Amino acid sequence: MSDSGADVLNYGQVLLTPAMDIEEIIRGLAEHDQERQGPEAGLTWFFKHEPGEDTPTLTLGVRGTTGALMWFDATSGLVPAEGTNTEHVDYFTMDGHLMVMSPGAEVPIARVQEALREFARTRQRPTCVVWAPDPDLDGIW
Repeated sequence: MSDSGADVLNYGQVLLTPAMDIEEIIRGLAEHDQERQGPEAGLTWFFKHEPGEDTPTLTLGVRGTTGALMWFDATSGLVPAEGTNTEHVDYFTMDGHLMVMSPGAEVPIARVQEALREFARTRQRPTCVVWAPDPDLDGIW
């Protein structure tokens, strides 16, 4: 894998560039998923186009046939409106830090992949997902 490919997944934060092969990154997500220690917890990454705290961020996770999506920008924290989990779910970054996914964050893995493709292409919040306020962050913005 090249620097513009899936090896960027060795870090928790991924700065997307036009040179990156998003399909290689998606294959890398699946490879990392196979290395999880247990079926109950997933792996997560933070995808951005620009560095910075308030930069729009697509947080995504993989956990077998399920994945997770959360969207953060300077004014909102969102989860999929049709998310399937009713409880918090533990996901971990590549360096072992816990990232608890909010209720509603989990969706089928195909939707996670579709959202990442769209975010990489458009640099905007993915429209393939209907978003709703994150219940854990309600009232913060």
